[in-house]
Amino acid sequence: MHPFHFDSKGRLKPQAFESPRTKDEISVIRLDFSDPTFCKRWGKHRVAVQGAKEYKGLAAFHAASVRAIFSRIIATPKDDCPAHADIRHGYMRPQEDEPGTAREIEALRTRLKKFLRNVKYYPDPDVTAEEWTGDAVTAPA
Repeated sequence: MHPFHFDSKGRLKPQAFESPRTKDEISVIRLDFSDPTFCKRWGKHRVAVQGAKEYKGLAAFHAASVRAIFSRIIATPKDDCPAHADIRHGYMRPQEDEPGTAREIEALRTRLKKFLRNVKYYPDPDVTAEEWTGDAVTAPA
């Protein structure tokens, strides 16, 4: 999770789970196939590769929560990350110079607001540490 994924009260925004422009996928790590330390290291690695973002912590949810908003979660293991998966909403945000329709954007954000009710955010108490030192990471029931 990154600072711009939060509102002024520290709550996750729906945009935290929107795909990047021109893609229909959000990378996630399946905790069933890894652990919080691996998730933290992967998150910090992705921030270093992508730049302009800052690692702040982890979010946990069940795959069923993704399916409940009519999105898909697909296992997409990578050589360096066998726990990798993608969330796909069936909607690709257009390029910056092409606005999406207000109806499409609002429909996706409505779905994501519902999804966020089933997401637990864990702020990292020590972002500089190599290991996860925070609370046990579990998805909400």
